[in-house]
Amino acid sequence: NMKYYIKEKGNVFGESLDADIYFEDGYCYTNMLGTKTKIKVDLQEFMDQYNTTVDASDMKYDYMKSIEAKKDHGNTIFTFVLDESKIGEYTKDAMGAMGEIMEAGEFTFSKAAGEMTINKAGYVVDMNIDMSISITIEGQETKADMNMSIKYNNPGKTVTMPEFDKSGYTETED
Repeated sequence: NMKYYIKEKGNVFGESLDADIYFEDGYCYTNMLGTKTKIKVDLQEFMDQYNTTVDASDMKYDYMKSIEAKKDHGNTIFTFVLDESKIGEYTKDAMGAMGEIMEAGEFTFSKAAGEMTINKAGYVVDMNIDMSISITIEGQETKADMNMSIKYNNPGKTVTMPEFDKSGYTETED
């Protein structure tokens, strides 16, 4: 009886883009932009998409221009600069299904750098990536600075899921 919960907080062009995504008993519940939807999802398809995203978060060394490591209170902190010419491939992998959107336009990265912290037990506890991107779709150019921060709570420990309120969700077709 797998359960999966993600809480996202974001800001796109000055607008808050927060989301709650919950999976249980063959349904994916999404609360984003004030809209609550419930969609029937095959567990294997869900896991395949999840694994694609997780695999993509494992950056390949050839995406790096440089990487440095330092110790801080027993943790190892990696600071890295990504190769802007290769970061589009990484982003397509990391965005999974959103990769189709990326195929529709031209994406140029002018900055891509970050930091990852690994604790004493060998678990990733957080990662931050800053990117500057220019997106051109149908002749329209948009520039954006993006910051992605990921925090892993209690890595390596047993996970206890909070009770999720499934009321108010409207079932939709995919």
